[in-house]
Amino acid sequence: MAAAAVFAALMSMPTVARAWDDRDPNNVTRTKQVQQDVFFDEISSCTKDDVTGTAHEVFTEETTTSTKMTRFRTSDNENGKGQGKPSLAQYQFSEFSQHETITTAKNFTDVMDMRRHLIRTSGGSFSQKNDDEFIREFTRTTVRNGEPSVTVEKTQMECK
Repeated sequence: MAAAAVFAALMSMPTVARAWDDRDPNNVTRTKQVQQDVFFDEISSCTKDDVTGTAHEVFTEETTTSTKMTRFRTSDNENGKGQGKPSLAQYQFSEFSQHETITTAKNFTDVMDMRRHLIRTSGGSFSQKNDDEFIREFTRTTVRNGEPSVTVEKTQMECK
C-alpha cells in the first residue's frame, strides 16, 4: 500500500533516549494530515478468503522542533469493510500504526509496532471457528550517517 511506503520513508529520523520537554518555549509544531478512501485487498490467513473492500485512512504527521531537538510523530489509521471470495462473507478491516521519534543524532536503531485486524462479521457460504485474523508486525529502522534501512523484524499472526 502506498501509505506504508510513505510511512517507512518518514521513519528516517534519528532518535535519542532523552525525554521531550513540552515546556520549552521555543517549540514549533507543524502538523500535516491526509484523509482518503483507499482500496484494500487482503488474503485472510485464517479463512483463505481474498477480502477486498474500501477503508477510510487518516495519516497524521507532526513535527515539533525546539532549540536542541526534533520530535517527529506519525499515526496511520485505516477502518473499512469488505467481502471475501469465495465465501462471500462480510469482513471488517482495521489497521493502525503509531510512531514517535525524538532526535539530535545521525545514527540510530528503532522498532515500530503495527497491528492489522481482519474480522469476519458474517458466515458467508461456509463458517468456521477461529476466522478472525490478528497480525502484529515489528519493523526495525536503522539509520547510519543519515541513510535509512527498513526491515520487517518479526510478524505474529493469530486466528481467533
